Amino acid sequence: MIIKSFVGGHEIKIFKDCIYNPETRKYSGGSLLISIPYSGRMLNVQTEQIEETLDFNGTVIPLKSKQVFVDVDPVPGKEECDYCIVSNMYAAACRDLDIDTSRLLTIGETVTDNDGNVIGCINLNKN
Repeated sequence: MIIKSFVGGHEIKIFKDCIYNPETRKYSGGSLLISIPYSGRMLNVQTEQIEETLDFNGTVIPLKSKQVFVDVDPVPGKEECDYCIVSNMYAAACRDLDIDTSRLLTIGETVTDNDGNVIGCINLNKN
């Protein structure tokens, strides 16, 4: 089985036996289970933002409302990898654009070091 990361230009580290801290709502400690290397490219999302105005007692205030997903980079073929780790935004765009997400994984609950820096996750999410 081949899993490739198309997220953020870095490897994805998955940890086991971590301890949950309810104050930070993050995990820490544990040991490295596996490291999945970066594939060398990110999968991007193209969006458009809807612009509106709000008339507030005669003053027109510009508003930018939600982004609308327009297009995404193609999901790599099954000959390249069995599963693709992608950003949450990419997975959401694929769902909105009716693109099959059965091979997409996103980063799950995060693991931090003693300084609060994110160093990995405890799981991947299937989309």
